[in-house]
Amino acid sequence: MNVRRVAGPARALSSPRTVLRWLALGGVIGSVVLIAAFTTAGLIRPGYSPIHQAISDLGVGSHAWLLNRTLLVAGVLMTGVAIAFAQATEGILSRRSRWICAVLLVLSPAGFFLAGIFTEAPATLRIHWLVAADLTFFGPVIALTAVGLLLRRRDGWRGWATYTLIAGIATLVLVLFMFWTFTPGTPFAAAKLGGLMERIVVVEVMVWYFVAGLRLLRTEAVSRGAGHRIPLVGRFFRRMNGVMRLMLRSPLHRMMSGRLLVITYTGRRTGRRYSTPVAYVPEGDALLLAGGAPWWRNVKPGSTVTVRLRGRDREASVERLEDQESVERALAFVLPRNPILGRFMQLKPGPDGTVSPDHIAAARARGLAISRLHLIGEPTR
Repeated sequence: MNVRRVAGPARALSSPRTVLRWLALGGVIGSVVLIAAFTTAGLIRPGYSPIHQAISDLGVGSHAWLLNRTLLVAGVLMTGVAIAFAQATEGILSRRSRWICAVLLVLSPAGFFLAGIFTEAPATLRIHWLVAADLTFFGPVIALTAVGLLLRRRDGWRGWATYTLIAGIATLVLVLFMFWTFTPGTPFAAAKLGGLMERIVVVEVMVWYFVAGLRLLRTEAVSRGAGHRIPLVGRFFRRMNGVMRLMLRSPLHRMMSGRLLVITYTGRRTGRRYSTPVAYVPEGDALLLAGGAPWWRNVKPGSTVTVRLRGRDREASVERLEDQESVERALAFVLPRNPILGRFMQLKPGPDGTVSPDHIAAARARGLAISRLHLIGEPTR
């Protein structure tokens, strides 16, 4: 939830992960640019047949620079998808799985990049087909199959994982058929459809990187630095903070004040007063606050804050829960009593009703903080 200053213009306290957004966008741009480049190069090459001839034939001869330079650029851009994937699946896959998948997703872009350097020219022909082509065509088979299998049981990723797994299997079938069409003496070689089949394979792989780039742009990891897709309730709270503050301070507060309060505190550096709505759960005479709002960074442990609680102002001292064990105990108390908070922070309890320590640790890395407010004195107003 965003923090609002009590007086003065609102200030954005967090900005999108611009670098990661551009990395994810690389899959979109790189795939479109590459398809446009080899299509254009084929159209302007006299006597060239996109049905019969390989795309790599355009890497030598007239206008060869158009394909070769685009292969270099596309290879670099598409690598961004691998990095964005590793960030987006933090808390979903283990660190090892994330980076293994990232390395595998780099194989095909690396193949395109190498194909732009080691062309079909006689001096580099062997490297082109034995290294660059194998990475380009078989890299996606391994990468997409691995990604699909690892994500197929993960909430929020199952549909995309199914598509990815199907794409990996389809790529293998298409690649084998493509090599058969290029191999002399096979039943398909006489049809001279090798160029067409290669384009089908490349477009199919490019479509996956295009879709992957768009899919990753929709994840909180890329847009805000966390590891899951932003749920609807999260977007709602961020956009409706102003309305919630008014509601919680109005006679209509009972509609929301059973789970939300407004906390007002003094900025550590600026000395100004700030207010933000925060979810809470009563714990005896104290209140447990959990969420990703950055208010707690401005409040020293033991400091006094003002909370608007159920239509009344209360003073409270702040206790920050630092160690993992305390956070786990607090979440075990909070989540059953406020499930919306669990959805907001992407903390889904397992069959036994608890959240795994790994998921909690990942959520804390994304900004989850737990604080306990000890109420002081009697309510006012």
